[in-house]
Amino acid sequence: MLDITILKTKHSGESEARKILPYVQSSDAFSLEIFNPIMTEDKLTFKEEEWAELIGSGTSRSKFSASLDNMFTSFGDPEGPAYLRKVFDYLFRNKTPLYHAERWKEYQQIKEIYDFWISGNEIISRGLELLNDGDFELGSRLYFRGGELHSRHRVMRDKNVAQNLPKAEEFLRSAYPKLASKDKIALCVQVGASHKPELYIPQETKVINLVEDREFGFWDIPEVDNMMRNNPDYKSFRLLLSKGKYKPSI
Repeated sequence: MLDITILKTKHSGESEARKILPYVQSSDAFSLEIFNPIMTEDKLTFKEEEWAELIGSGTSRSKFSASLDNMFTSFGDPEGPAYLRKVFDYLFRNKTPLYHAERWKEYQQIKEIYDFWISGNEIISRGLELLNDGDFELGSRLYFRGGELHSRHRVMRDKNVAQNLPKAEEFLRSAYPKLASKDKIALCVQVGASHKPELYIPQETKVINLVEDREFGFWDIPEVDNMMRNNPDYKSFRLLLSKGKYKPSI
């Protein structure tokens, strides 16, 4: 049986990574949000098996730390790699079993959801420009359409995490002897602050938000997020936007 905790974080910089340490220390296993969109399930399975061998191999921390320098070279923002290096250092030091709850069968699936995100960003930006220029009608339509794509991206990823969690227990018990006979496995699932996989997980889960003090964007406002996730409707969206209760943002 899995005892699941959803940990919502801002994955940027060492200071944010430090907030995760107590949860690494108190968990039997950890799920890290995917940062490389080309990692299909078969590649993740290989990485997870490789990790299981690594933390049981007796490799020194200094040797492992040196290998981290070559792991995250595709990021434009240096704060992303800084965050990941620190988190992986914690996971290695604590010999924490690793499982990636977000896993897609084929690259085409991954490409589709990231196309939603990229296209959504572009359309949202254009809609926001028009709204700022006073063109409410066209601006609101584009803003809604971009948000719809964003929401589809989030929902697909959140549902994927929820659907894959049942697979975690079997893998963790088979890959890590110390978990094989454990009655409950405490699995901590790290996601970005805007994600809500808990909505789609049938069992009761604990949710911890480590970025409560962040400034929420328009799309993170619960009233907006709930509508876009559950029943995207332009007329309702337009009415919400026209009231001026919330300021549009990227």
